[in-house]
Amino acid sequence: MKSVLSIQSNVLRGKVGNAISRDIYSQFPVECTFIDTVYFSGIASQKTFGVVFDRDDWLEFVEKSLLLLREKLDVVHTGYFGSAKQMQAVSSGLSQLSKTIVVVDPVMGDNGKIYVKDCVVQQYQDFLKYATVITPNFFELEVLCQQKIHNLEELVASCQSLIARFSRLQFVVVTSVRFANVQNNIVIVNKEQMHQVEKKFIYEATFGGCGDVFTSLLCCYYCSKPDIVWAARQAIDYLYTVIELCVQNRCGHLDVKHILPPHIKALSIPR
Repeated sequence: MKSVLSIQSNVLRGKVGNAISRDIYSQFPVECTFIDTVYFSGIASQKTFGVVFDRDDWLEFVEKSLLLLREKLDVVHTGYFGSAKQMQAVSSGLSQLSKTIVVVDPVMGDNGKIYVKDCVVQQYQDFLKYATVITPNFFELEVLCQQKIHNLEELVASCQSLIARFSRLQFVVVTSVRFANVQNNIVIVNKEQMHQVEKKFIYEATFGGCGDVFTSLLCCYYCSKPDIVWAARQAIDYLYTVIELCVQNRCGHLDVKHILPPHIKALSIPR
């Protein structure tokens, strides 16, 4: 059985970060361990109260945990970070994981708005050197590249510049891409080519946690079959089916635990 470590946020209300990734990973034959980076009252893009776990004892725990698990970890999935100190501690542990797939969701903002500290944004310029796959939304890609992107050609060039810069980085999977000829598609770029994964029609919805669900699903499907385009297609189909069902059932947030798409079956994922 494949083994995954999910390092993300947790919340008291709503479904984002580890609060919803637990529901995703429990549906697949993967062994998943969770470390929370923060515990907030709600999603980070809104006004919240809570705590950021970056005391020295937490930082030491994370570093030791990554060393302890390094022989069995197939995938490390990182999401929301509350401070640069957290990212530095995780980086220290990731530096010892030469054979582990590291999937980084660089959670910084959306729709033109950054909702993390400036030090977190800056720290990604160093943190990405440990990533195998990154899953930014379109706005986060612009933040990472420190430039505006106006068309698909510029998007591909920006992704390939990141791949050229970070030696471990193999794929950039960009979500929420909207151009005249591309509407809310997933665009996957490696150093040689580009693929688009088209979405099916969905209801307009503003659920928080869609990116967390997508990246968790991508990890699960990629564990099953190391084909990033196939994994992204499976992940986006699952996500949009859940969104559609949640809208139809008038859920206030994404619900993948109690409203399961009927055509989804757990995959056999050998170690």
